[in-house]
Amino acid sequence: MDDGQTPLSVSPETVTLTSSTDVCLPAAGPTVFALGGTAPYSLRNPLPDAIGLSSDTIARSGEGVTITFKGGCMQAIPIVIIDSIGNTAIFRVDYVAGR
Repeated sequence: MDDGQTPLSVSPETVTLTSSTDVCLPAAGPTVFALGGTAPYSLRNPLPDAIGLSSDTIARSGEGVTITFKGGCMQAIPIVIIDSIGNTAIFRVDYVAGR
């Protein structure tokens, strides 16, 4: 619900992808959902050359963005979701080599 009464949160809070090889090649990732707060939401991606987001905005609570990994290993990269009144929630992205 995006009525401003429910605190802004994100699900999942951590996204971890493990490569099937010893390098982190481009790969599809999961969808992350914004919940609560006051819609609409904007996203801040500190590594747009390494992490792709299907959109830089989310219109309503319960909707999300899909992550794509553009290649390269990374750990604990924070993606920030900001609701329309300035509340924030953070999810962290990890992409690690498997071997």
